[in-house]
Amino acid sequence: MNITQEMLEGQEARITIDIQPADYNETYTKELKKVAKKVQINGFRTGEVPKGVVQKMYGKSILLDELNKIVSTELEKYLTENKINILGNPLPVPLAEFDHDFNSPTPYVFSFDIGLAPQFEFVVPSKAIDYYDIMVTQKEIDESIKHLTEKYGDFAEPEIVDANCSVFGALTQLNEDGTENVEGIKRSTYIFLEYVKDQNELAKFIDKKVGDSLTFNPKKAFDSDAELMHVLDIKREKAEAMTFDFNFEVERIHKRVPAVVDQNLFDKVFGPEKINSQEEFIEHTKADIKTYFDSRSNAAFAHLAEHVLLDEYNFPLPDSFLKRWIKTVNEKPVTDEQLEKEYNSYANEMRLRMIYNRIFSDNKMNIEDNEIREEAAIYMRGMFEQYGMQQLPENFHTYIDNFLAEEKNVNRMYEAVEKRKVNHYLVNAMHKNIIPVTLDEFELAQSEHRHHHHE
Repeated sequence: MNITQEMLEGQEARITIDIQPADYNETYTKELKKVAKKVQINGFRTGEVPKGVVQKMYGKSILLDELNKIVSTELEKYLTENKINILGNPLPVPLAEFDHDFNSPTPYVFSFDIGLAPQFEFVVPSKAIDYYDIMVTQKEIDESIKHLTEKYGDFAEPEIVDANCSVFGALTQLNEDGTENVEGIKRSTYIFLEYVKDQNELAKFIDKKVGDSLTFNPKKAFDSDAELMHVLDIKREKAEAMTFDFNFEVERIHKRVPAVVDQNLFDKVFGPEKINSQEEFIEHTKADIKTYFDSRSNAAFAHLAEHVLLDEYNFPLPDSFLKRWIKTVNEKPVTDEQLEKEYNSYANEMRLRMIYNRIFSDNKMNIEDNEIREEAAIYMRGMFEQYGMQQLPENFHTYIDNFLAEEKNVNRMYEAVEKRKVNHYLVNAMHKNIIPVTLDEFELAQSEHRHHHHE
């Protein structure tokens, strides 16, 4: 066997693997014997089918499988041993029609095009970046305390529905003429009226009592398909196409009564006897708000840093190869027009990924399994809160287990942890131009940035 590498234009290379009969004959023969022992053909006993018959029927597919195994192993080994960093995956060069004379084995040549990753050293750019240091005002403190009193309040069961209630009842899908759709959705569910954004649809619930019925349109009521999916228990594709009215019969009315700002609330929010006065409660609340504001400031700084990094490290990529690779691996067909429109964005994402990987590697960062799990817990907790579930279920850990059972979710959490660690490094390592701002001023600056960069 012989493996060679030929440099092509535009940071591409072609790896050619020359396989001799001696490289595949032994494994091919063993595999052929395995098949011969199991194959069932009319007129022959199992395991006694002549070699020539088995070879004629299955030899070509067996040989191709063995050649593919050899090629895959040797290609990966070659890239690893020669420390060749690539982007995407190797693309096979199309073969001429495969043919084989089993009486006279011949060599086979397989070629693969690869996109070479650019080599670079990372040095922290000297340019100072605006860092918006968000100040906590009395407005945010008051709003936060109001939110905490509502979050840790008790549930009441008022007789009449208002806009701050949640209602439980029976949903029934209707036909266009207002009659029940016998094949449609029929289920009992909670509807949190704070998520009903359309005022006309919200008005249909107001002043209703237990036992009352109303007709409303969920698609109009909610401003996101996510809420529609939750209420109707349907998948996104169905939510996007949902236009029907529903009948809703009110069975229960709930309303959260705000908690009193006292020791009981202090203990619920911060733990038993951690806070002993209203002054301490306000100070700890202010500190929590500042922690949240700092996380937003850091995220905004990291985003601005990305622009600086892309300007500083605008290294060339094997564009021609990557465009071919994108079209090959994409599940849905990609037109040349789509590719040209979106490629620059994709290329910058790839550059950032390489820069982040370099920072991660240079600073000997690592990610432990418990960090993946903690990230998944944060993500799942956010999903529960999105649907108004402030108290996590007792079996919350099983939700995390099920979520992390899918490899794609593990990869997402890994990337999120990696990005957060690199962002933390950038916030501390890059030069900052600190600008004290209020929350409103910060939001305005972010809006202007998005408008300027068409984000």
